[in-house]
Amino acid sequence: MLGKLIKFMGLRFLGVGVLFASPVIADEEGEVLSVHFNPGAVMQLIAPVTEAEKRPLRDKYFELGAPTAREYGYTQNGVLVVEKTLIGAFSPNVFVVSQWPSLNAQKSFQSLPLFSEIKALRREAWEALKLYDYEVTKPTTLTFSTAKIYSVSLAWVNPKAPNNFLLFLQ
Repeated sequence: MLGKLIKFMGLRFLGVGVLFASPVIADEEGEVLSVHFNPGAVMQLIAPVTEAEKRPLRDKYFELGAPTAREYGYTQNGVLVVEKTLIGAFSPNVFVVSQWPSLNAQKSFQSLPLFSEIKALRREAWEALKLYDYEVTKPTTLTFSTAKIYSVSLAWVNPKAPNNFLLFLQ
């Protein structure tokens, strides 16, 4: 896998998008994981649905792309492991918290000829793979503690009707 994996157990995914996370393992130093994002960095959340028999394809994907992505500044900060889907049809195995140092670095990597081959392999290696990118505008630190339970709301909004989700929240 890309970078150092820090696993948090007890995550639950609730349909359109509420996660409950109770971390079990933090970093080597103890019970807290802090992830810092500088202004201009791209916070990336990746939600894959995997199947065991496709592991060789995923290994090939990481073998092809990981070293080059790291050269462009990609960092994998942690992995939240999903225990159970309570509501909804989308049931990812994990949520990967990662980042790019800038939108330019991410776009530069994605413009490489190598990326076309890597991106094509995604459709074969995963049953489903959803990515959420957010360009950070001010210094931001996410801190996860094994002593707490977290909830996070997620939704993939239809760009043609973004207000439909706002109606759902009311």
